[in-house]
Amino acid sequence: MKITRFKNAIVRKPCKNMVNGLSSAKLGIPDYKLALKQHQNYINALKFCGLQVEVLEANENFPDSTFKKI
Repeated sequence: MKITRFKNAIVRKPCKNMVNGLSSAKLGIPDYKLALKQHQNYINALKFCGLQVEVLEANENFPDSTFKKI
C-alpha cells in the first residue's frame, strides 16, 4: 500500500460572516473569536507535521469557504 505524503496545504482564514454559513447542526451561532483561535491551532498542527502552509485572507462573500472541499 502506497502512502501519499502531502507537503503543502492551503487554508483560508475564517471570515466574520461565518456566523451566517450553512449548518445542519443545532449548536447555535458560531463563535468567531474562538473559530480564529481554533483555525490558528489547525495551521500550527499542519506546520508541526512538516507542511508548508499558505494562508489566504478571509472572504466575506463566502462564509463557508474555510471548510470548502475542492
